[in-house]
Amino acid sequence: LSAYFAGREWRGVWLVRSQQVAERPADAAWVTGVIWDEEQHLAVGRAGYHGPPDAVGMVEIGYAVAPEYRRRAMPIVEVTHDPAVPAATLQRLADALPHAVSLAVECPEEPYDGHLRPGDVDLRFRARGERDYGGLDVVVEVRSKWSASRAEALQERCDRLRDAVVDAAGTTSVGVYLSIPVAAWAQGE
Repeated sequence: LSAYFAGREWRGVWLVRSQQVAERPADAAWVTGVIWDEEQHLAVGRAGYHGPPDAVGMVEIGYAVAPEYRRRAMPIVEVTHDPAVPAATLQRLADALPHAVSLAVECPEEPYDGHLRPGDVDLRFRARGERDYGGLDVVVEVRSKWSASRAEALQERCDRLRDAVVDAAGTTSVGVYLSIPVAAWAQGE
């Protein structure tokens, strides 16, 4: 474990969880543990439930990643295209988008060093279906997690990404939607 695990920022979590386990030993299987990176063979963060499931089976999860291992929360990129867009154009987009999206969402909390790693960007392509409506050849929707610095100059970020999409697609019939939502989701039965 790096020194960050015992540092000021995480000390409170370890204290709360150790007290919780001392009071309720059965919670030990549920509370915070180490996030282990199998490829690098090292601890990169902490994660766990705040306790066992409640009466309806719901749990609350908490996690944190040490700063040196951040920038791995991949933006999700959905590319919807006209079925007539040539395969070569789609391949150019697939080649260009990971770098272009990484530039569009980089921020001090998650800097982009120009070296893409597996899992940095999740690309999904689909042709418009018969019930879809849209007049553009290519629409790129990017969803990335929110941060205050990422929200700064959001339109400029989106415009630069659009320019990269236009270059890769070879057409101006494109649209780009860059979203950095504050979101949560829960589901019961």
